[in-house]
Amino acid sequence: MQPIRQINTYNNLVSNKLNTNEIKEAFKGENEMAFDELKLFFQNRNPEIKHSAIKTRISRLINEGIISRMGRGKYILGQEKIYIPQIDDRIKILTKK
Repeated sequence: MQPIRQINTYNNLVSNKLNTNEIKEAFKGENEMAFDELKLFFQNRNPEIKHSAIKTRISRLINEGIISRMGRGKYILGQEKIYIPQIDDRIKILTKK
């Protein structure tokens, strides 16, 4: 049982360091957030945080599925929504020729 407890403790530490619950609450209802907004968020919690640490935390938030990259320096909460267009019958006919 010890390894499971260690994994849960590690997950809690990572979650606390990334401030996942605070990020979800702070940016709830926002369409998108910029890198500078996330940078300020982390700097308010730790004024001495380095730029590289902020980038690392953002990458981890993306890997955890907390935020998604929408473009250069733009993020949204949650997983990215993939757009799949409806294919019209006329387009299907054109592609068969």
